[in-house]
Amino acid sequence: MSTVSASNAHDAPSFADKANGSGKSQISYNREMFSDPGMRPYLEEYFNAKMEPMRERIAEMEAAEARGEASKTVKTADGRTATELGASFYKAAMMDFDDWLTLHSDPDSPLNRIFRGTGMAEMHLDYLEENGPDSSSDVAVVFASRSQGIVGHVGDEGGVASHAGAEILRWIADQANELRLTGQERIDYVKEQGLKALKAVYGDIEVVDYRNGERPTKRDFMARWYPSVDVDRDYAMQLREAREQLAQAQSMEQNRLRNRDELVEFVVQMMSDVPSKV
Repeated sequence: MSTVSASNAHDAPSFADKANGSGKSQISYNREMFSDPGMRPYLEEYFNAKMEPMRERIAEMEAAEARGEASKTVKTADGRTATELGASFYKAAMMDFDDWLTLHSDPDSPLNRIFRGTGMAEMHLDYLEENGPDSSSDVAVVFASRSQGIVGHVGDEGGVASHAGAEILRWIADQANELRLTGQERIDYVKEQGLKALKAVYGDIEVVDYRNGERPTKRDFMARWYPSVDVDRDYAMQLREAREQLAQAQSMEQNRLRNRDELVEFVVQMMSDVPSKV
C-alpha cells in the first residue's frame, strides 16, 4: 500500500494529530475529519482509489468512441433495451476531490441529508398509520361554489389549500403571516377575507364552517367534497408509497454506513503506515 505524508497539517493539534499513535484505532467519521487539512492527503488517496475504476471505464469508452464503435446496450429488469450513456456524460458527472470533501463536510449537503431523510420518511409513515380515513380531516373551513364545487379550504392551523384556481387564498394566508395571526383568530381572518375575495371571482361562494369538535373525518370530508375518490384505495396507495420511500431511504442509509466504515478502515490503515508524530 502506498504511503502519504501529512506535512501540511496544522501546527496546532489537528484531527490527524489526535488520531496518530494509539488513537488511530479510535478514529471516527465526522465532519471534522473532512475539514482538517492534515487529513487531506489520506482522504485524497481514498478518493482516487474509488474513482480509478470509473476513470478507466471512461477511457475505455473514449477509445471505443474514437474507433467508431456503438455504445453498449443492456437489458433492463422490465425487459427493455437501454443504451449506455457516452463518456462525456460520465466525465461531466464525476466530481473533483474538493467537491467530494464539501459533500461530506457540509451538514446541508445531499449526502448528509440522507439520515434526516430517513427520519422524515419514518415520521411520515407513522403519521399515515396513525391517521387513517376515519381520523379527523383537520378541516376548519370550506369555500364552495355551486358552479365549481370546492374551491379551497382552511385547516386547523390556519393553513390553506386552494382548488379550482383559488390562489388568492394563499395570498390571504401570507397576509395572516405578516399580521402574525394564529389559532382561531387566523382561521377567522382567512375565512372573512377569503369570502370577500372569492365572491368577487365566483359570485356564488358559500362557507361551510366546521366548529371545534365538529371537524369531519377524512372519509366524510372526501365523501362530501370529492365523491368520485375512493378514499380507502387512495389511503392504501399512500401507505404503499410511504413504505417504499422508507425502504429506499433505509437502503441509502445502509449504503452510506458501509461506505463510511470502508473509508475509516482505509484511512486508519494508511495512517498506520506513517510514523507517529506523537
